[in-house]
Amino acid sequence: MTPTSLNPGEGRAGRGRWWRRRGLAGDRKGAAIVEFAMASMPVFCLFLGMVQWSILAYTHLILKHGAFIAARCYAVVAPGMPDAGKESDCQKEAMDAIFAHVGGVSHGDVKVHLPEGFDKTSQNPATVTLDLDYHCNIPLGARVACKDFRYKFTEKATFPNQGSAYQKIWVK
Repeated sequence: MTPTSLNPGEGRAGRGRWWRRRGLAGDRKGAAIVEFAMASMPVFCLFLGMVQWSILAYTHLILKHGAFIAARCYAVVAPGMPDAGKESDCQKEAMDAIFAHVGGVSHGDVKVHLPEGFDKTSQNPATVTLDLDYHCNIPLGARVACKDFRYKFTEKATFPNQGSAYQKIWVK
């Protein structure tokens, strides 16, 4: 290595890269933090979307359980029996199951459709339908997992009629 070398990267006078620009365009400090910020935003949005999706899956499971409770209640409760409750208790039981476990749900968000004209003395199963209009509330996650920040659930449950009204003498 001689000071008279024609290679600009060699020698004491040509230390470093001769073509590197000086100033803001050549400054590479902080590039890693900028790249991290650019890459972390989509990952963070995806994470919040997965959190919202897991809340939706949990809500769906609770709604399925509430429909099962309502169908079982409707199949077992025999009106007119001294030990039976009112049929409106079935709707209340389904609502209680949902409200106990899912936050942010109001009475206007849940609709319980009990079977109409159901004969308690028949062997036909009781089918109950629950509808839930759920408001997605995780910021950014609702954009990923929910359409219009609302998610509509519909769940049906069927239970065999095993109430005490199998015999026509019990029903008034």
